[in-house]
Amino acid sequence: MQAQASLQRVIETAPLAIALFDGRTLRVQQLNQTASAFFGRPEHEVLGATPEACCAPAQAAALRAWLTATAAGGQAGQHEWHEGGDDRADGAASGTAASRRWTRAT
Repeated sequence: MQAQASLQRVIETAPLAIALFDGRTLRVQQLNQTASAFFGRPEHEVLGATPEACCAPAQAAALRAWLTATAAGGQAGQHEWHEGGDDRADGAASGTAASRRWTRAT
């Protein structure tokens, strides 16, 4: 129980975006405030969402493919892309360039 509480504190206070996805459904199970800002949506809108609801179409497809491969036991990897100002899933301009990196810990 103490380890779970420690992990929860790390997730909540990390300066990096952390989102935990279900390996079968690929829905967001947990995320921190930084991830919420990263997706450009309030936390309650992202919880339970699929990659398609969190990201623009091209990025959602890439994230879905990577999560599927990872859930199937694929090799750990790192994925990164840089985007312009209209990187939100709803098409609204964020006004800043974003760097997104997806990493699987082994």
